[in-house]
Amino acid sequence: MAWTTLLEKMHPLYSHMTLLRSALESACHARWLLDADVTSAERIARGVSGQLEDWTERGKFEAAAGLDAKPRTTGKHGADRKRELEQLRKTNGITIRHVSVTETCRLYYVGGIGGEVAYRLASAFAHGRQWTALVSDLEDLDVPRLPTGARPMRMAARDDASIALTRQAVATFGAAVADLEAYARRRD
Repeated sequence: MAWTTLLEKMHPLYSHMTLLRSALESACHARWLLDADVTSAERIARGVSGQLEDWTERGKFEAAAGLDAKPRTTGKHGADRKRELEQLRKTNGITIRHVSVTETCRLYYVGGIGGEVAYRLASAFAHGRQWTALVSDLEDLDVPRLPTGARPMRMAARDDASIALTRQAVATFGAAVADLEAYARRRD
């Protein structure tokens, strides 16, 4: 809906940036997992690290929702899966290093402003940070100032910033697809 609105009706202020953030995060993570310049052992370690992080977050969700205290009828709790994978990792001597989202974006982003900058910008919009006004169009309103001296303004998204970040997110996604295709060819 956000992209349909963007293309057909109006430029939304935030929603398209949250989509870009998800695309950047996923594409950069995929490129990190598939990196042809690291050894097979490193790719395995990265896969284990990514799975452990996933199950850690699942465990946090289950704990917050009270699901971890309820018996499962099928499958296992995230915390149980994490414990089992940690044991297998140690048994097999797999050393992992946690890599942050900002680091994977910094390393695997395709674009001019840099991956960490792009991810932090999109994240600021996703979290409603005030400093996004720095990259937004601001219009003075013909209304009196507030008692604090502040003046209300209308804030709108900037087309040039949205277009640039979208192009770079698409390029990063394209690179992730190319990395996956190259990985599949290596496996044949």
